[in-house]
Amino acid sequence: MSNCKKENNGPVLQSPVMTCSVTIDYLTLTGTTRKTTTYKSAKVLLGRNQFRDMLLHCESGSNAHKFSLRDFQLHKRFMKDGKATIELKDEKIRFMISNAPPNVLFVLLKTLVGKISAAPEKHGKPLNTSAIRQRLLSTAPNSFDEISPLTIKEYQNIRTGGGSAQLKERADSTPASASPISSKRKRGSMTGSTTPPVIKRGPLVIA
Repeated sequence: MSNCKKENNGPVLQSPVMTCSVTIDYLTLTGTTRKTTTYKSAKVLLGRNQFRDMLLHCESGSNAHKFSLRDFQLHKRFMKDGKATIELKDEKIRFMISNAPPNVLFVLLKTLVGKISAAPEKHGKPLNTSAIRQRLLSTAPNSFDEISPLTIKEYQNIRTGGGSAQLKERADSTPASASPISSKRKRGSMTGSTTPPVIKRGPLVIA
């Protein structure tokens, strides 16, 4: 079943309701894990509340969670394996997705990036005192609406890189394990050795 449909202004990408495994780490101020909750099967989707804030909704049985997406960092290196991690900085939450259909995960994350890119001025910025006061005094009932489809303009904005720089993974955020050669070079430089390591060249074997 395709998530693309035709409208007057061209194709629109509809964010799906994704079934996957979810692990939620609740972090301390120093970034260490103080509590972990795991759901083997959960439904994950994007939506907005009564203030038009984007939310990440997770539901498994009678358990339901809604997390703000105002300030987050996305790790999608293993998206092709159905895995991704969303670090919710303001909520002190690490939201880890696994066992997701890769194509569905791709559409969900593409929608997330597209919606944030359409309003980059809101990403990563806390509410000011006036906005907080207005919300506290608001009489609007709590609500949750599924996110609107990704439009052509928003999709093109992703492709041109508009507003999405904050969502790109940093090379130092999830470092790969060091190779034996690089490790030897580091140890040599730390001990002050000036003798370069001897590297034996041979055929490359990939297991």
